[in-house]
Amino acid sequence: MEHLDEVMRAIRQGSEEALRELMTSFRYPLESLAVQILGDRAAAQDAVQEAILSIWSHRDQYDPSRRAWPWIASIVRNACHGRWRRHGGRRSANSPCEVPIEYAGYLHCPELAPDALVERKELVRTVKEHIAELPPTWREVVQLFFFESKTEEQIAELLGLPLGTVKSRKHRALLRIRGRIDTA
Repeated sequence: MEHLDEVMRAIRQGSEEALRELMTSFRYPLESLAVQILGDRAAAQDAVQEAILSIWSHRDQYDPSRRAWPWIASIVRNACHGRWRRHGGRRSANSPCEVPIEYAGYLHCPELAPDALVERKELVRTVKEHIAELPPTWREVVQLFFFESKTEEQIAELLGLPLGTVKSRKHRALLRIRGRIDTA
């Protein structure tokens, strides 16, 4: 998806034309990802609109040396996650699939080449290995948050910990995982 990388680099420079290109040429994969998460096309379209606004307002945070799709997909996932939480964690009754929200960053994008899918699977395997290497208290929080879809508040209550402790354990764990992936 080199074209997407180019579009995102132009958006980072403030190109409104590139933003329009993102909204038109890449709308289908963005909405497809959001539908897989939310299970409702109308909610997915709203989430993509939120994500596009977020992409524009946070464009300076995009690292042009990295691929654009993972960064954009995480923004879409976060927009979906926000909508999902605001609506009590409910999915549409006519949901096309039951994909836990924490896997949204790993879902298939119709525009990804086979090499990118292999790379994504390898990344998932690597992340799981790094999670297994975390200190038990950090690993427990990460597993509850990402694999059991518990909120930080639910984890704090479940483990009998202050909310700040849960947040800091999750944050430290993610920093360690990110650091190990970046150095690999």
